[in-house]
Amino acid sequence: MHYLTLLLFIFLAALLLINVSTARRAVYRRNSRHLRRLSR
Repeated sequence: MHYLTLLLFIFLAALLLINVSTARRAVYRRNSRHLRRLSR
């Protein structure tokens, strides 16, 4: 049972990390666009 719970916890943690990485990429792209507009 412990092994299954650990696997589920690690799987959920991986999903959260992937979601955070994608969110950061989207925000970075938006910020880069705004910075480019301001620089010009």
